Amino acid sequence: MISTRRTKKDMLQDLTGIKSARKIANNTLQIDFEDGAQAIRLHLTNIITWAQGNIILNSGGWQTVTTKSRLNQFLPQGFYIHSERGLWYVRTAQGDFKYYDGMIFNQQGALLYNALMERGYRPFQYKLFIDMNLRDTFKRCLRAYLVKRLIK
Repeated sequence: MISTRRTKKDMLQDLTGIKSARKIANNTLQIDFEDGAQAIRLHLTNIITWAQGNIILNSGGWQTVTTKSRLNQFLPQGFYIHSERGLWYVRTAQGDFKYYDGMIFNQQGALLYNALMERGYRPFQYKLFIDMNLRDTFKRCLRAYLVKRLIK
């Protein structure tokens, strides 16, 4: 049987700008970046990232019981991931939102932006309701973050 347990070194491969990292659960790290961003990393995916006062969610395509459990364990109070008939939803004080990787929320739970839109991704019956001014402002912030952190 192949072990799914990863070392801290394995989990941090290909990341740059790390200030500190510590194990907080099985195969799960809390990472502090030099630019002030923070992340919860499960295996090789930052499932929660706090950057510029906002929260970015990403299952990395692994919508498993463990991923959902870790999201719920480390999301701030007022955020909750639940599933209905195999589909994930994010519940916040602002309402329920169908889950997609790359969702960006402010601290109050308002959906600001879905990063997949930037890449032209359109899931089946995709709907996103956001204030256009907020979206344009956040797109600029997200683009700067992605260039610095994710795009090599």
